[in-house]
Amino acid sequence: MKKLYRIEVNHVGPRSSHKSLQAYITAENDEEVYEIIKAEKIHGVCCSWAYQEDNITIDDEPFKDRMLRLKGDINDDYNYRNGVPGFFYGWVEVSDIQLDDLKLPGILGN
Repeated sequence: MKKLYRIEVNHVGPRSSHKSLQAYITAENDEEVYEIIKAEKIHGVCCSWAYQEDNITIDDEPFKDRMLRLKGDINDDYNYRNGVPGFFYGWVEVSDIQLDDLKLPGILGN
């Protein structure tokens, strides 16, 4: 059964930065969310080159495994420790309570 996920973005640049909600998507699990982000199937998503490489490691951990464990690079302090600029994405599974809150104002249908 598919679950609802909230996709968040954190843009870090030399002159400006922002955090925002990018989209809501449905997926079976975290790996499917990762693949959707990697494929840039969400309007406005522009992934780092690391998503496209199969042999990237960070602190001796494969990039994909690290992203699945952290639920995205938005949660990876490596980027912040090293001053890496760019767009960083993360995801959160929407809880049943949050889902009900989205239904109330008509954001989601029944």
